[in-house]
Amino acid sequence: MALIVRWLLGALAGLLVLFQYTTMAKFQPLAASVSYLEIGSYWHAIRDQVALGPVDALLLGLIVALCLAVVIVEARGAHLSRFLGSVCRSEGATIGLLLASSLVFVRYYLSPGLFNWAADSSQHIAYADITARTMAAGQLPFWTYYLGTGSPYMQFYGFVFFWVVGLLNLLLSDTFLSLKIVLASGHVLSGLGAYAAARAGGCRRSAALIAGLAFVLCFWHAQHVLIMGRLQLSIVYALLPWPIWAVERALSLREARRGLPTALFGGALLGVLVLAHPGFGYWACAFTGLYSLARLLADGLADGLADGLADGRPTWLRASLPAVTLTMALAVGAALVLPMWMDKGFTGLGDGDYSLVGTPDPSWWHVLVWSNFRFWLWPPSPAEFNWYGGYLGLSLVGLAGVGVVAGMRRWTCRRSSGAMAAAICLLGGLIMVFGYRTGLVRLLPNSEILGAGRYLLFVSFFLALAAGHGIRFLQVRTRVRARHTGSWRRIVGLATLVVVADLGPTTFQQAYRDAASEVDTAGISVKFYEGFQARAGQYEARGELPDYRTIWARGGMSRFVATGLLYFNTHTPIADGPHPGELHSVFRFVRPFERLVDAAVARSLDAGQGQLDVGPTVYSGLALLNVRFLLSRTASGQALGLELADPSPIHVSARLAPPPPPSAPALSRMLHMDLDRLLANSDPRDVAGMTQVITLLEGMGVDATARTCRTFFVDELTAAVDLGTDPGVTVLAHTVKAQRVELRVQTTARCFARLAYGYYPYVDVRVDGALLRPLVTSDGFTLIELEAGAHDIVLQPHLSVLRASLLWISLALVLGATLCYVRGCRPRDA
Repeated sequence: MALIVRWLLGALAGLLVLFQYTTMAKFQPLAASVSYLEIGSYWHAIRDQVALGPVDALLLGLIVALCLAVVIVEARGAHLSRFLGSVCRSEGATIGLLLASSLVFVRYYLSPGLFNWAADSSQHIAYADITARTMAAGQLPFWTYYLGTGSPYMQFYGFVFFWVVGLLNLLLSDTFLSLKIVLASGHVLSGLGAYAAARAGGCRRSAALIAGLAFVLCFWHAQHVLIMGRLQLSIVYALLPWPIWAVERALSLREARRGLPTALFGGALLGVLVLAHPGFGYWACAFTGLYSLARLLADGLADGLADGLADGRPTWLRASLPAVTLTMALAVGAALVLPMWMDKGFTGLGDGDYSLVGTPDPSWWHVLVWSNFRFWLWPPSPAEFNWYGGYLGLSLVGLAGVGVVAGMRRWTCRRSSGAMAAAICLLGGLIMVFGYRTGLVRLLPNSEILGAGRYLLFVSFFLALAAGHGIRFLQVRTRVRARHTGSWRRIVGLATLVVVADLGPTTFQQAYRDAASEVDTAGISVKFYEGFQARAGQYEARGELPDYRTIWARGGMSRFVATGLLYFNTHTPIADGPHPGELHSVFRFVRPFERLVDAAVARSLDAGQGQLDVGPTVYSGLALLNVRFLLSRTASGQALGLELADPSPIHVSARLAPPPPPSAPALSRMLHMDLDRLLANSDPRDVAGMTQVITLLEGMGVDATARTCRTFFVDELTAAVDLGTDPGVTVLAHTVKAQRVELRVQTTARCFARLAYGYYPYVDVRVDGALLRPLVTSDGFTLIELEAGAHDIVLQPHLSVLRASLLWISLALVLGATLCYVRGCRPRDA
């Protein structure tokens, strides 16, 4: 009968994979980010947009039949339980079954098709592609000239996920495939981590297997990473269980000193999690600390520390092991967090505190009512819906409840300490989610760096861990009461059926769009981009970036979607950047100017001209940004483009002056709208930014053809500076690479030169080989002084001494901790 069970499970796995690549692939017309709320609307969408046939119905019928067959063989003879029991006699076999099952459950990651660009996925796809291109050029990806006015994109954002994708892409040369493999691998490895943490916490292999499957199957996991586009969090989910495993394993060793290598290794992994996402890393450290404290208290070490002895062994060393883990994590993670905090004043992060308090909160309905995001069994009203929460699994909640109650009833038992710690952390996570607006949570430092729904990441893990402990206590209780009947062996089989029946249907997903589609996610024909890609390809063949920029007049399109989509479809540098860590020039000039462009273009589109039309002020701003192509789209989805004849990376002037006060009437005149109406229809901050930009543009007196300006504005000046010359400039050569800009220009007289690149202190500016200290314009751009004649100008970004030193230290710590663990740690007895 065991052979029959193996055949049933193998056939079911094969059919699920086949169904994914045949039937579910036909669901590509349904955008992954769209929820239909109730099943009727979802069915109508399937009927209207998905071409299903008899073969699809046959496959689904076979899958249902095999599922029923598995249930029947378990009900009649506990054969599934016997099969799982035989597998769980071996650690290797159990892990093998977990990994194989997880691969089937996450099959949707490897489905055919192209990524959707909803929410954060646009930014993450662009970052991954830029990182891959930089690595292919043999450079460490910490800076790019593809975004903004030069961007330290990997210096103010978690970089581990993008580096992993970039390294894999060196082999595959396919960004989408590399992303899919890393995402699927991260999801599978998260289950392995949950299994290891549960095993270290005292669970039998079979109970730990449930914990691993629970973390993989928990639907919020997939919704958070893939549907919401938080792609980089796949690494966070994969790494989160391992510090808990390290704490448990280190504390469980008989000799405390033998736990030191494990504590160091767990801390190194926690530090890598910080490097993957500093916000989640901060709270991962907090929850690891909470788990450690609960674990120590549950073991009665508080009394032992007071007495100085516990079981005849010094307790101070054992109690310090979690502190070693956290200290190591802070030391490794400091390579990103410390320089980011010290240098944030040079970026948009320094203009205000970063907060996600404004995002909607999940409700109990979000996490307890069955949903696969496409529809809910008990649908909410449209007003109640938001996607900042997802189904956790009633089966997991029930099993976790058993674990919590059993752990509380047996709190005096040392073997219950892991369950108690998991229960306390689960409670802490629930407080962070559902008590997010309370004064208690608001008192916690940095609680605002994650929205309430994002703490469900921690809830899902500790829910899975508590579910594993629930199975463990059910096994213990049933074994004591029915020692001779062997019914305790059926616990895992029944629990597996319940969990898979509950969460297995949520794995029927298709998150990608058709690769053969003639339009992109913005509704624009892909043929529209062919000319831009061909032109960019000529530069790529020389190992260069295009020496000009492209800009969207995006109208109502999300900035995040527009930024990543425009870069990926054209492979040209774009003037904006998606992250708060962009340079000041993006926030002081580019984004307010883009709003001006939107307003200017909107009038010509509304007039139905069929072509883009901009006034002289907007045209001068485009020239200052070195924009060659302005793109937009009509309400019908028609793409329009305007090519500028004279963009330039440099403009010159003989005069500097303090910035003039903002002139609101100038903005009103340009937009043909009185100020009161403008303020009534716009965010006052947007109006203030546009007013400042148009005041600067009109005051600068830009001559786009001659590449000259009447004056440049510098904040630090108290009086005007006039060189008394009449300069001109000719661009002889302009080469842009991933992390270097080379300019050769000819000036007719002594002048000040404004470069179309933002100021950052860790970008060396050299003129004719000499290192200069540039000035900074009021809108954040680099300003240098040039004599008459030919000049070679080089912009070369570099890491700060602090950042470079900390990166090397972090690398050494991770490698050292890994080597220490491999050499010094002994495997725990099964």
